[in-house]
Amino acid sequence: MPEHGIRSPLTQCPVRLEMLDDHGVIASASAFFYESEDNRTFLVTNWHNLSGRNFVTGAPNQKDTGAPRFPTRVSAKIMSDTGRVDADGRAVLDVRGTDLPLYDEDYTPVWLEHPTTGRLCDVVALPMERPTSGSPAFHRPANTVSPLRIPVRPGNTVFIIGYPHGITVSKGLPVWKSGYIASEPHFPVTLGEARPLTVAAFFIDSQTRKGMSGAPVFAEYVGNWNTSDPYSWDAKDPRYLTRPDVMIGSHGVEFVGCYGGRIPGNRAKREGASRGAEEDAALGLCWTKDAIEEICRAGWRGANPQVTRAV
Repeated sequence: MPEHGIRSPLTQCPVRLEMLDDHGVIASASAFFYESEDNRTFLVTNWHNLSGRNFVTGAPNQKDTGAPRFPTRVSAKIMSDTGRVDADGRAVLDVRGTDLPLYDEDYTPVWLEHPTTGRLCDVVALPMERPTSGSPAFHRPANTVSPLRIPVRPGNTVFIIGYPHGITVSKGLPVWKSGYIASEPHFPVTLGEARPLTVAAFFIDSQTRKGMSGAPVFAEYVGNWNTSDPYSWDAKDPRYLTRPDVMIGSHGVEFVGCYGGRIPGNRAKREGASRGAEEDAALGLCWTKDAIEEICRAGWRGANPQVTRAV
């Protein structure tokens, strides 16, 4: 009899987001829950998803569509228990939307931004507990799904798990996109030439699509390593290979950050050809888990990018 069911707990991690205004859905994106060091829970995604603007230029995400629209609320699609059981006695699950306002009564954003760089760190955290109706098997905080530490290095395979163009599998399950770490992951990257911007992210080489922004990113490692200190290896110690924290010929994954989409920018054309455009390199940004923790710890409310009180 064939096996059935979800084969990886990482599949159960992401949350699909819909951004809305008074006229309905504007766009879709990805998100995930994150548990801070002081045990608070946040829904994490990108600044550009919630603001409706490019985090570098401030330009509207929507282009060539007439008057741009900007979200005032989001709907988080949560896998929920319907209270029914199937013929085999298993709980019947379904996706239900949980609406979250993005602004308070004074039109101040409810999301948290990075305390020093603000929107130039394209990650935000919405204070949010998982709904009690949600299935306990789904939407665990991304940084708790696989607590194992691995060597995170250039060339590591990474998995970006989210919702390209809003696509889902079966009842709201995400799509896996794979890629490779394309820069030293423990060093920030610099965007732009005329006005360089250094950001707390590293590059990922992957063919991603709209809707993946805000997805959790997990790095994979296969081989031998020390889980207590993944970047050390003491083969001279005869007892080293028998230690419980040393993995031999093993496989592990680690949460490494929040995917931010392709590198933003404007293609410069000279003599009829596209020249020097970073986005032509087909690289994406992964915002680090350290940046996420700094946002959650600081509790710095975001600045209003667009929405004003209706008159």
